[in-house]
Amino acid sequence: MYAFIVKLCIFTVDGVSTVAGHVAEKVAPHVKKHGAKLVPESMKKSKEGRASNFDGAKFVAASSVQGMNQFNGNFRGRSRNKKF
Repeated sequence: MYAFIVKLCIFTVDGVSTVAGHVAEKVAPHVKKHGAKLVPESMKKSKEGRASNFDGAKFVAASSVQGMNQFNGNFRGRSRNKKF
């Protein structure tokens, strides 16, 4: 039963990663071209030496991708070692 759940999780994470990669490839040029116009100035400016809200949003997005990669790697490692 656990092997099925692990395989299902790996399949799901692989699918989400693939979709996210394809979306990023298609959207990246548009974001690069028009992104600066879409983000309000209030998000770009930092207050009193602190990071701006935009910097915080980039940090959260990068951390989410790192977490998803770690999650995927852990499941793949466990499925290879069969340590359920």
